[in-house]
Amino acid sequence: MSLAQNNRTTREYSTGEKFQAGLELFGHEVKSIKTGLANLSSSRVIVRGGEVYIIGLKLQPYQIKNTPKTFEQDRTIKLLLRKKEIVQLYKIEEDKKVQLIPTHLYLKNNLVKIEVAACKKLNKHDKREKIKIRDLGRAE
Repeated sequence: MSLAQNNRTTREYSTGEKFQAGLELFGHEVKSIKTGLANLSSSRVIVRGGEVYIIGLKLQPYQIKNTPKTFEQDRTIKLLLRKKEIVQLYKIEEDKKVQLIPTHLYLKNNLVKIEVAACKKLNKHDKREKIKIRDLGRAE
């Protein structure tokens, strides 16, 4: 069940290898994600000090009047991955042409998971070619 999607990735990037990760969240953040109050459009993933973090994930408060005083709408959230996957992500991040971008949030066995993809930015020509292929598929 998809909770939030990053639609920019399909338009502006060509996606490569994908990874599934858990998120280190507080209870009120999980509730807001499950009710669909998350926005992935400006988020990205970084690897620092042997750990992986997501930056720019916007979470609206679950209950506005009942939110904790320490609530931050776009705090840096740690992603939960295996050591082998962290090493792979670090190698991918070293390449300056490739970015790590979250594609969508979803539930798996009642746990919030995020899919992270290694993406390359598309040129204007590539975007037009993608649109052309899509339109030809509709005509047939």
